[in-house]
Amino acid sequence: MDLRVRVPAGLAVCAAGCAAALLLLVGHPAPASAACKGKSAIPESVSAGAAEQAVFCLLNGERAKRDLPRLARHTQLDKPSHRHSRYMVEHRCFDHKCPGEPDLAERLRGYLSKGGQAWGENIAWGGGEAGSPQSIVRSWMRSDGHRGNILSRQYEHIGIGVVWGSPKGGRFPAGTYTTDFGARGG
Repeated sequence: MDLRVRVPAGLAVCAAGCAAALLLLVGHPAPASAACKGKSAIPESVSAGAAEQAVFCLLNGERAKRDLPRLARHTQLDKPSHRHSRYMVEHRCFDHKCPGEPDLAERLRGYLSKGGQAWGENIAWGGGEAGSPQSIVRSWMRSDGHRGNILSRQYEHIGIGVVWGSPKGGRFPAGTYTTDFGARGG
């Protein structure tokens, strides 16, 4: 798992993690994450879209527990999130910028050109139970930097991209996740 953050002051933070560690880690949001449909689904047992909805529900559940405003899905963040997850799987790269790929700011250009002032990104992948939406969100919440993105009051929008497959290759059920966060300010 990994993350990137950009705040208006220009501070960039990257908390690198290890993909292998993930393999070892086993409208209105629902009032509790218990109501998030598909949250325990292992990769490929549900559609990637269903996994994205489960992640969305779980992340807003974490925010609700802390009386934070819910995040809204945003197409101009969803598309680059999905493309980045796909790129990582297809190019066997687990990073915020894989060789031959634009950096995060360029990938979010459509969002940023319309007043985006802050952005951040969490990435993760896992196989089997460690690749379920619940396991991925749980691992992010155990990491200061990832949790910081999820619980940041400055973010109002989120894009979620889940692709079945591993950036490391292999023939086991795995999921690769990207969440892009944004704020337009004002």
